[in-house]
Amino acid sequence: MHNNINSLISKQAEELQEKLKQMKQEQQVLPKGKLTVAKDRKWVKLYRTIDGERFYIPQKEQELAKQLAKRQYLEAKIHDYERTLKACNTFLRQTNFLPAVTEYESEDGRYYPYVFSNTLKNEIVTWYKSDYDRCDRYPEKRIHKSTSGNKLRSKSEVLIDEMLYRYGLMYHYEEKLVLSNGCILYPDFKVFSEKFKRFIFWEHLGMIDDASYLAANFKKMRQYLADGIIPNRDLIITSESKDVPLDYEFVDFYIHQFLLN
Repeated sequence: MHNNINSLISKQAEELQEKLKQMKQEQQVLPKGKLTVAKDRKWVKLYRTIDGERFYIPQKEQELAKQLAKRQYLEAKIHDYERTLKACNTFLRQTNFLPAVTEYESEDGRYYPYVFSNTLKNEIVTWYKSDYDRCDRYPEKRIHKSTSGNKLRSKSEVLIDEMLYRYGLMYHYEEKLVLSNGCILYPDFKVFSEKFKRFIFWEHLGMIDDASYLAANFKKMRQYLADGIIPNRDLIITSESKDVPLDYEFVDFYIHQFLLN
């Protein structure tokens, strides 16, 4: 968990640095000065202040006012981004230590063979190879065949399935899950995480621009939460819409983040 959080914060810090660089470059080409918007009864007057001197901006120079306003907007964004980046860096400095569990969870650690014996691996292999209760609703929609041999309901599920298979991960597709209250769900994937040495579920929401579909899946997410299955800990959630399809890089990120050592 420690490595997972640090990785996410590091990624955010990198993204912030790149955005700050872009904004500062954009700011350099804008005219210098501060825009003041003053109201005089029903009239609005615009002024530009440079080095303590204030100049009136006539109506015909509205474009200058817009550029000055944009400069100030960028200054505000840069200020906020820099504060966020500082917070990220502070967090990373304060958590830059080797977690106490490393010696136990690392396969090279002296205690690993005693904590994670071959018994666990054998049990997972047996689970992976065994038959299981799976979703029997709308079997006619499982028309997309994956390299693994699984038949899935969408091309995006095929993408996830094939990447899990190619990385050598052990998983089941639409395996029956009975919650503590007796409710039955069929997660898209149940995967054994080599990183955390436990099972993690994966749900792909393929039509988030469809209101009824989204409402049904919100209900499912509430059921997961009520049973202590927490997103980004026990449950991976990916999504797509007509305009923004699921892509390889996104799936690969989640696999490395939650499943692979």
